[in-house]
Order: sequence, then structure tokens, then C-alpha cells
Amino acid sequence: MCTNERLAWVCLVSIAVVYIPYFSFLVYAVQNASLHLGVVTVAFVGAIIAQMFITGIPAAIVGILDKKQVTDERDIAIRHKASTLAYVCLISCVLVLVTGGSLLRPMFPLLGDGVIIGQLGLLSVVIAELANYVVQVFEYRRTA
Repeated sequence: MCTNERLAWVCLVSIAVVYIPYFSFLVYAVQNASLHLGVVTVAFVGAIIAQMFITGIPAAIVGILDKKQVTDERDIAIRHKASTLAYVCLISCVLVLVTGGSLLRPMFPLLGDGVIIGQLGLLSVVIAELANYVVQVFEYRRTA
């Protein structure tokens, strides 16, 4: 397994480990009507700190162990393909968020809350990053 594939796995696992509980907590808070800016801020800061440690420590270890790794044409092609798909995924999520939020706002007054819209925007970014790393892992496994 090359360095870039290991880093893609680290990022993929860390995103899943951090953001699945984070968004599960937000859904729970919405259901209990206890979602407000203070709760979201504390949860978000906790998620960012957890993400730093869960991603940073393994990535540093991988970087130290694989000092001689050189990026070749295959790595560049895989990164380009993954970035392209992640960008399309992000644009699609944002379009769904904007149009869906505009069309559904009269039926769901909670969508008018900036906290919810901000968290849906964060979810769009997380989905795009997941798509990026899933494609990288898939392409490295396919071309191994």
C-alpha cells in the first residue's frame, strides 16, 4: 500500500469516526428541540479537535514511515479524478440545499434557522470529502 493510499484511508476513517456521531448528535438535538447555537458550537469545536488528533497523529506516523514516497503520474491521475468527483458532489449538495431550502421553507419553519442551514452546508462539505477519499481508495485498490 502506497503512502497516498494510506493517507486516504486515514482521512476516510477519521471523517467517518468524527462526523457520523456529530451529525447523529445533531439529529438527536433536533428531535428533542434542544438545538441552539451554543450546543452546535461546542459539538463543532469538539469534532474539529477530535478530527485534528484522529487524522493528524496517524498521518504523521505514515509520513515518518514513508519518507521516500514519490508522487507519480498514477497518483496525480487518481487525485485529479477524486477531486473532480468531489467537486461535482459538493456543487450538487449545495444546489439541493439551496433549492430544497427555498422550496421547503414554508413547510418546515426549522429550515429558516441559520444553525440548521449552516449544518447542512457542513454536511455537504463532509459528503464531498467522503466522496473524494472513497474514490482515492477505490482507484488505488483497483490499480494495485
